[in-house]
Amino acid sequence: MSLDSIVNVTIQVGTSQPSQRGFGVPLLLAYHTRFTENVRTYSRLSEMISDGFTVNDPAYLMASKVFAQNPRPPQIKLGRLPTPGSAHSTEIDVTGIVSGESVTMTVRDSSGNTTAVSEAFDTNEGTTATNLASTLNAISGMSASASVNVVTVVADSNGPMVFFEDTTNCTILDVTGDWAYDTQLGVIANEDPDFYAVAIDVNSDANVTDVAAWVNTTERIAAFGPQSTDPDDYNTATADALTSGNDDRSFSLVTKKGRSSFPECAWLGEALPWLPGSQTWAYKSPSGLVADDWSSSDITELDTANNNYATTVSALTVIRPGKTHGGEWIDVTRGIDWIKARIQESLFAVLVQLRKIPFTNSGVEIIKAEIQAVLDVAVAQGILSDDPENRPFVTAPNVSDVPVADRNNRILSGVEFQGTLAGAVHSVTLIGNVSV
Repeated sequence: MSLDSIVNVTIQVGTSQPSQRGFGVPLLLAYHTRFTENVRTYSRLSEMISDGFTVNDPAYLMASKVFAQNPRPPQIKLGRLPTPGSAHSTEIDVTGIVSGESVTMTVRDSSGNTTAVSEAFDTNEGTTATNLASTLNAISGMSASASVNVVTVVADSNGPMVFFEDTTNCTILDVTGDWAYDTQLGVIANEDPDFYAVAIDVNSDANVTDVAAWVNTTERIAAFGPQSTDPDDYNTATADALTSGNDDRSFSLVTKKGRSSFPECAWLGEALPWLPGSQTWAYKSPSGLVADDWSSSDITELDTANNNYATTVSALTVIRPGKTHGGEWIDVTRGIDWIKARIQESLFAVLVQLRKIPFTNSGVEIIKAEIQAVLDVAVAQGILSDDPENRPFVTAPNVSDVPVADRNNRILSGVEFQGTLAGAVHSVTLIGNVSV
């Protein structure tokens, strides 16, 4: 007689797991016509070349900054921005130029064609601006007009960008209208939500503001790399509003270099491969990053809106301070997002895997154990403190203390955890005593 006829045993292996949210994949969203889908995944630059991108395409330049890092994210998501409703526009302000000086720059179009420009001071600032507009008008692919001391340059068609590199005796401000990046981000997230950080090609106020709002509603982060030789221009146009709005998901790496340097993409490439909590975003030196010659007053102005900047310290190029515009450290925002996502995933997994979690004190202990397991990993990764007096712990009510309405609706309420951020050391104050 078979034992099965007496004792029949069926063993089910609970292996169903919800997918885990990633925190190391960037989405680069740029205007291009190299493919028709809304988004593609790339693991190397050669794949982009095979798809028809050129080394001068803004999308390629953005990706090249990410892939230049070591280690670097194993893949990127590249989004396609549909043809926008307006052309790329830039204001060049020559206020402050005096006799004996010249406005100089290298103008580069999206195809990589470059033109060196040098416009000497003539009579006054307004005449100099008029002359500069005439010179820029002669360059193919753009039109320029002067008003008082400001030259506005507009690309000839909607979508392509015009870059201004190595500028002197002028300030640059991107004033491009709303290109609906936030709308396309929503479309992409519905199709392929597996990305955490966002970067876009055009960093004008209208578009930075829209993308910043979008990441705040979707619990992601956005990195911007605006070109600004005068930090007050960017603060007034964009950063001050993000700071006053306590935006802890958006951050800017302001640069004097041309927008084609895409420093924020290099920074994302350097930071995203590391586990949340295992590193701070300050004092990083992404490959290819060049420091700007910020004055002390420039840095003071940058700091007022919690901007980030590349500077030279003891002959090393580093990024400081590693903050969002709202004043939170970038690594803290990412770490808190990681904790929330992993707790949600762990609790959902146990609800799926177990046939039932009883609404008893023993059932409550199952829930507590799942949360504690995530918190313990957060400690191991460096998000939460490992100091014995500050280690995280979970509390939950006795089942008899849960409101009857919640018990009837099978909602376990009143569960909480306490923990302390591990933080990071960014500076040291030292007092030394030496005696003879």
